[in-house]
Amino acid sequence: MKKLIVSVIVFMGVLYIGATNNDTPNSTDENITSSLIEQPSISTSTGCITLSAPEDKTIKFYIYSITGQIIKTVTVSSGKTIIELPKGYYIVKCEQWSKQAIVR
Repeated sequence: MKKLIVSVIVFMGVLYIGATNNDTPNSTDENITSSLIEQPSISTSTGCITLSAPEDKTIKFYIYSITGQIIKTVTVSSGKTIIELPKGYYIVKCEQWSKQAIVR
């Protein structure tokens, strides 16, 4: 009897649901996981937002106020950039995703 493994991966706002047979390796799962790791990311800390781009990639980020006004456009190449912002709620967008951020 073969075992069927159902996996759910939620990473950076992307949902992947897949079923794999654990008797044979599935390279598709490895490809999906590795492509998720290479996604741009954001994090917040007191008074700022940190934008990160994967190695060898240039990512353009757009920062909007909660009312939809564009605050900044930032291009990040292979690393991290710290953007100082006043306290508030922001929407950060890039080509791959759109996320909400709270600066305290």
